[in-house]
Amino acid sequence: MMTDDNGRLEILTVPPHDYGVSIIRRIAHYHLTLQPTSSRFYALTSQLYFCARNDPRVIDADMVNFSRRKNLLKAWCIPENNGGKPFLDLPPLAAEDAEMGKKVAWWNKKLAELGDFKVAVGGHTEFVLTSK
Repeated sequence: MMTDDNGRLEILTVPPHDYGVSIIRRIAHYHLTLQPTSSRFYALTSQLYFCARNDPRVIDADMVNFSRRKNLLKAWCIPENNGGKPFLDLPPLAAEDAEMGKKVAWWNKKLAELGDFKVAVGGHTEFVLTSK
């Protein structure tokens, strides 16, 4: 996958879930590696956490025991696309976020071609690569 000219990338996937038991539990997260096209920057391998209510304290329960609150995905949901219920008690997509609303409408149009699917949850974050 490549970013657009502004460095943006959209990924359509399923939300991750916590796994493990008791004190050996991992909080829901995505693994990712960002590989720059310029040799002026270092590659970045990281994890992006997906927490109920966008509550950063949830990360503290991760068995890795290294809080990465800056890696918390700022997530939102669309309750009407999830049986009328908020997904993981996330806040609804803000009505004033017209740009994201347009992106969701575009994805929903594509998903409709595959069946009765709609975007029910999403999020955003920003990464900055380190210069060499």
